[in-house]
Amino acid sequence: MHSLNNDDSSSESSLFPEAYRLAFKFWSLMATERETLSAGFALATPDVAYLLSNAVWFLRHEGLAEVMYWYSSRGLPPAVITPALLDDDTRAALRSAGFKQEYGFTLHSPTAKTVPPGIITEQVSWLQSRYLADLLAERYEQPQQVTMINKSLTRVLRASSGVNAFLSYVDDRPVAGALVFVTQRFFVAMLHAGDDGALNDFLLREAGTLGLKARVLRAAPSPDDAFISADGLIRWSLT
Repeated sequence: MHSLNNDDSSSESSLFPEAYRLAFKFWSLMATERETLSAGFALATPDVAYLLSNAVWFLRHEGLAEVMYWYSSRGLPPAVITPALLDDDTRAALRSAGFKQEYGFTLHSPTAKTVPPGIITEQVSWLQSRYLADLLAERYEQPQQVTMINKSLTRVLRASSGVNAFLSYVDDRPVAGALVFVTQRFFVAMLHAGDDGALNDFLLREAGTLGLKARVLRAAPSPDDAFISADGLIRWSLT
């Protein structure tokens, strides 16, 4: 089991919620392009339609025109990730520029669930990442992206000691999987697919063994603030 030797705080981003900073650290690892703009930190993964690594984080709304140019020049739709609890000036600037709330996410605390008999969960290396890529492509209904998802998973697993892959099997057939971000305080399933019971049970047990807090990144029912916790994230896209 690998973990990152870092804290979950950052002096330059300390005004943003901890969950937001934690999610950014992971999705910046997934991105293949990163650039500091006057408007914030731009991430891009052009070959894979990851919603959270194809957007600007830590937005300074005065630079929204730069955001639009940066993504449009790469053939990508301009997008921004903000905390759910957003100040009125930034919200107004986004809407005035034509952005709308597209998706919501939360870092959810998993609870124990009944695990079906016969499921075995284990950590796997980048050599087995294709099985996780298959599960993710099926979950997100993107079968045409299996190869690129696999390349993305392989790259981050080989390059980042704080990212680990896990698979659950029934009769040697992968039925669930997760890409987990491990820090000094958290054990977070940032990408996951398959049986929730097996994954929840595993996350709770592993996090408990390591003395860490288990979390799961989940899509929220709605991007509206009323449906998102204080730890929520919102993806804004240009209409």
